[in-house]
Amino acid sequence: MSNETSTDVTDINTIAEAIMISGYINFSFFVCEIGMRIYGPTGQLRHNLDMMAHILAGPISFLGFLNGGFMGSLFFFLSLWHFMCDSGRARPSLIRELPRTVEEGWVWFESFWLLLHHWYIGTMKLLSTDLASQMDYSLQAGSLRFLIRTWILGATLSHLSFGMDALHMKGHVTLRALSVGFRMGAALAIFLSPKYPRAVQLVYLWDICWMTVILSLTLRKALCASRANINPKGAIEMTTPSDKAGASSEDLEQKNGDAQHFVQPRAGRPSMSEPEAAMEQRLTQRIRMQSTARA
Repeated sequence: MSNETSTDVTDINTIAEAIMISGYINFSFFVCEIGMRIYGPTGQLRHNLDMMAHILAGPISFLGFLNGGFMGSLFFFLSLWHFMCDSGRARPSLIRELPRTVEEGWVWFESFWLLLHHWYIGTMKLLSTDLASQMDYSLQAGSLRFLIRTWILGATLSHLSFGMDALHMKGHVTLRALSVGFRMGAALAIFLSPKYPRAVQLVYLWDICWMTVILSLTLRKALCASRANINPKGAIEMTTPSDKAGASSEDLEQKNGDAQHFVQPRAGRPSMSEPEAAMEQRLTQRIRMQSTARA
């Protein structure tokens, strides 16, 4: 067997190891997200923790990709999962609840798509830092390193724009457009260049495919929202029935705006629409009932 073939086998084994480790870590955070949704912060406090996770995603990701190690990787995965306080319209834990309507089916698919995102982004992080010494081709040198850093910039600018939007700051739409340009541009440059390893090119081809699908889902939601007759106060209140069941009086005061130091959500932009809220309510009630029955 030639040395080149041996190196290829070593790289394949390393990639398989990264996929396995990332899958296990993300599954653990998947379970933790369900627990945090039921027993963790609720209402406006959860919304603000999610906002801070968006804002800090960029610095944590850059530092995580610059260096590996326990703390860098731990905070990277925590940031990837929004510190288990994701308040978006879709979140990975919702795939535990099967859809009952077409709209719930779209929510389920987007949640599944986000779970795939966490899995492959975690794999890329491990290959770039913690397992990089096992790879024959370095991802930390030359033009490839610059393109990967540009890709990270694009991937995290979108999260910064979400945080700015929650804070009612101008410029978040421009940042979101720049994030798509940087991310897609860097991924295309890596995929189209013949000097980079084929495995690396295929990874970024997958990222292009993932982005294309998520942008299509975003466009679909925007078109549906423009046609819907939405109440100016929002389609549904921010605190779900499961939140109310576990919320303290302090949580309810924060939701009603009595705690002035919390940022209030933008009017007309509900935290969840009816399909997401219905799926989450069924999920939380089912797990609460199972926990009570076994207690």
